[in-house]
Amino acid sequence: MDSSKNHMIVEDGYNRGRDYIVDQVTQVTHWKGMWWKGEVEWREGLLERGARGVNHGIEQDGRVAILTINRL
Repeated sequence: MDSSKNHMIVEDGYNRGRDYIVDQVTQVTHWKGMWWKGEVEWREGLLERGARGVNHGIEQDGRVAILTINRL
């Protein structure tokens, strides 16, 4: 959220942010004269599901995206 909301995180913001980054990384992209594409491996059991110990008390689903970026 914007600064008028004291930079609070939107509902489901951690999951939505993670999923947005994964979506962007797994598309072929061009940067600094090179082509790149990411691969994602989803892991569970590395992060406890819920809001315990999570900043702002916002629940997250416990899924972890492990990203590998490859130069094409």
